[in-house]
Amino acid sequence: MQSPSTKGTDIFVAARFVSICNVEAAWHVPASSRDPKPLAPGQEVAPAVRRHAAKCNRRLIDRREAMAAAGKRPCVANCATAREMACWVWAIAGMAAA
Repeated sequence: MQSPSTKGTDIFVAARFVSICNVEAAWHVPASSRDPKPLAPGQEVAPAVRRHAAKCNRRLIDRREAMAAAGKRPCVANCATAREMACWVWAIAGMAAA
C-alpha cells in the first residue's frame, strides 16, 4: 500500500505523462485524414461514439488550419489543439463507458 505522501505524486506523474502524450499526438493532427478509417475485423464501436470521434477529428483539423491561417505560431496552435483534443477524449470516453 502506498503512503499518503506518495499517492498524489503518482497521480501528478500520470497526468503529466498523459499531457505530454496528448501534445505529441497533436502534432499529427494536420496530417490526419478527415474521413474515419474502417474498423479492423472484430472491432466494434458504438455508432454514436464513432460519429462523435469523426466530428472531433474534422473540427481539430479545421481549427488547426484556421490557427495557421491566422498566423499563430505552430507551438501555440499545437497546445491549443492538444487542449481541445483532451476535452474530446474525455467526452468520447464518457460516451463509450455509458
